[in-house]
Amino acid sequence: TAEGGVNAYGIYNEEDSADLRGGGFSAMAQGASTGNYGLFNFDSGDITLHDCAFKASGGVNAWGILQQGAGTTFIGHGIEAAASGAGTANFGLRNENTSTADLTGGRLSGGANSALSMTGGTVRLGVTQLIGGATRTGGTLTCFQPYTGAFAAYVCP
Repeated sequence: TAEGGVNAYGIYNEEDSADLRGGGFSAMAQGASTGNYGLFNFDSGDITLHDCAFKASGGVNAWGILQQGAGTTFIGHGIEAAASGAGTANFGLRNENTSTADLTGGRLSGGANSALSMTGGTVRLGVTQLIGGATRTGGTLTCFQPYTGAFAAYVCP
């Protein structure tokens, strides 16, 4: 758990040689004044995980998972990404630039239309719960059987 300061990072993964692999753990960031990041995957970082939780709360913005930078990849199964309590925006998963995320059997939760927020890259979701909906202003989103917090079918934008 990371707490306080200007920005707090549960896990910060950066650069070409930063490979993160494993499962069965959680990371949390909270109480920073500006940004709280459960997992920040940046600039060609590669991640393959299963059965993990990433949570962020408070500050101006909170990100359960933020994928940013060229060539960043995240492959996950059973991943929970949740953000809450921020003053401006709460993003479960935010995908930017040319980042790629492949998630199956997980749960993304955030503010209104921000369980998943995309401005670029590629996201593929399989049988994933979206609590708070999704917004896509750029990039490619492919969904197979996403559903809401009420367990109703969800149509990805």
